[in-house]
Amino acid sequence: MLHEPVDIDGVTYHDMSLPSGTLWSERIPLMEPYNKVKGLSIPTEEDWAELEKNTKQSYCRGVYRYLSKDGEELKLPNWSYWSQSDVNDKNEALVRKNAAFERRFIGESLSIVLIKKNKQS
Repeated sequence: MLHEPVDIDGVTYHDMSLPSGTLWSERIPLMEPYNKVKGLSIPTEEDWAELEKNTKQSYCRGVYRYLSKDGEELKLPNWSYWSQSDVNDKNEALVRKNAAFERRFIGESLSIVLIKKNKQS
């Protein structure tokens, strides 16, 4: 059964039928340094892993597509996305890029996606 995207606080989220119930936004049209976004609900490495484990991924024309078991599709351009993480001694935080992780300097302005955790989990 296809879930309709839901609008929460002006952000559209997709229910990707994940075990945790976590909802995912598409790319937010915002490029900011890590210290400006670390307080937002950006995904952790574990959140990304759950999305990948429970969806079918494809890549076409610079866009990663995640398809849920219920047919919901999440499209994310192949950009660098800040991930919730500790900052190391080089002032670097975790970034998701090309379906992998790397560390980038926290002063760089990068993209974000937002998640909403299921209140019952």
